[in-house]
Formats: sequence, C-alpha cells, structure tokens
Amino acid sequence: MEVLIPITFFVCVAGVLILRPLTKRLGILLETMARERQTGLDGGARAQSAASEVEARMTARLLERMSHRLDLIEERLDFVERLADTRERDGRRLTSASG
Repeated sequence: MEVLIPITFFVCVAGVLILRPLTKRLGILLETMARERQTGLDGGARAQSAASEVEARMTARLLERMSHRLDLIEERLDFVERLADTRERDGRRLTSASG
C-alpha cells in the first residue's frame, strides 16, 4: 500500500503539468469571448469571430485528446493499484503459510 503514495503523487503532478497550459489557454479564450460579448461586437468582427471559432474547435480537439490521455493514465494507475494489492495479498499469504 505504501507504493501507491508515490504513484498517486506522480500521477497528480503529471496531470497538473499536462493540464495547466491547456486550462490556461482555455481561460484566455473564455475571457476573450466574454469581452467580445460585453463590448457588443457585431458584423464588423466576422473575421475575428471565424478565427476565434477555429481556435475554439482546436481547443475542443485538444481537450478531447487530453481527456483521452488522462483516461489512459487512470487505467494504468488502476492496473498498478490492482497489481500492488495482489502482491500484498501474496506476501501475506506466504508469510502466514511459513509462520
């Protein structure tokens, strides 16, 4: 069980390192969209709107990829946890059998 602490710490740190730049860009995008709505930009800003729409699609794709990668990391962590539990049970079984 003690093995899980560093693994969990590693996964958390990796998640932060991977997701921080993404969430930072997403925050900037959301702020920009909110400012555009507040200032009431209309038809004159169609080029900017198209560019921000493309950027939003790219961000959505990036979020999907990051979500997929995070799912893979979670699956690997689950596997490692199950493996550690199995080894711990086998160790107890050997200790009780020999004692």
